[in-house]
Amino acid sequence: MTSLKDFLDVSSTNLNANANKYVLTYDAPNDKFVFVNPDEVINSAVGISTTVTPNMAWWDGVTGHLTLQIPNHGFGTGHYIKIANNSLTFTCEQDSHATNHTYPRAGDFASDRWLPIFNVNANAFRVIANDTIPSNNTGIHTFVSAVANSVYHTSDPTPVGLSTASLDYLDDYLDHKIDLDAGGF
Repeated sequence: MTSLKDFLDVSSTNLNANANKYVLTYDAPNDKFVFVNPDEVINSAVGISTTVTPNMAWWDGVTGHLTLQIPNHGFGTGHYIKIANNSLTFTCEQDSHATNHTYPRAGDFASDRWLPIFNVNANAFRVIANDTIPSNNTGIHTFVSAVANSVYHTSDPTPVGLSTASLDYLDDYLDHKIDLDAGGF
């Protein structure tokens, strides 16, 4: 049976700004109204080819570069990754490495964003994970752990079959629907 996800392809960096928002939409093949979480639709629309787990990471707050070590990842320059929120854990110099801090957090630049990779070799690559250079925290960060399969990879983060104009229209439409629907539940 065809699911609603087969009919609704959407890509946005701002739909996910507020967690737990759903859009009420009509599922024509099943003749019923359903609530759809845009977060769940986006990943299915993009065509994620792999999920991987970093075994080491380095943060450089001066350049905004995050280096991820993933042995034999097979990615290429120009590919993209998305890091699941709160999936990388570091300690940092700011509190003398006393506590663990997870990244990316919901408000961070890298949160729910496809990041182009560069400086690719067989076992590691870099992404720009901060929009403010230098970061407000340029101290030493020490990698602690990563959640399994928390890095999503694709060679093209544009949903199949949708033009930029279509994406802009859907983004505006769903943002409007979320704003209208959010207060009524």
